[in-house]
Amino acid sequence: MCVQALAPASTAHGTAVTAEAPSKTVSLFKKLGGGPAVRAAVDLFYDKMIDDPRVSYFFEGVDMKKQRAHQAAFLTYAMGGSRSYEGNANMTAAHDRLARNMGMRMEHFDVVLEHLEGALRDLQVPEVHSQYC
Repeated sequence: MCVQALAPASTAHGTAVTAEAPSKTVSLFKKLGGGPAVRAAVDLFYDKMIDDPRVSYFFEGVDMKKQRAHQAAFLTYAMGGSRSYEGNANMTAAHDRLARNMGMRMEHFDVVLEHLEGALRDLQVPEVHSQYC
């Protein structure tokens, strides 16, 4: 999986980030199956995260329905399925509270990538082609 494919073209510390105008290239979002595929991947991803004691405690007390919708919106934006995102597209700033209050470190993001890749693999999503990296 290409990590750059999940990073939006432009990031900001605020909300309502807007990307550049879409190109004539088919977006990664469409190539991977659009909204239904993203929702399936997000559901499987969070099932894996919640079952993993290395990271599950970050989700204690979290409204997971809302969290899943938030993650689906981010991935839709990051993969070119939407030109705007109402959350914080800067991953460092978005997770700052978890880093300060719960000890989130880069090793936890490695677990995130592990489970995201695993979810995509379990759903038989093909490897991301270099045009998206």
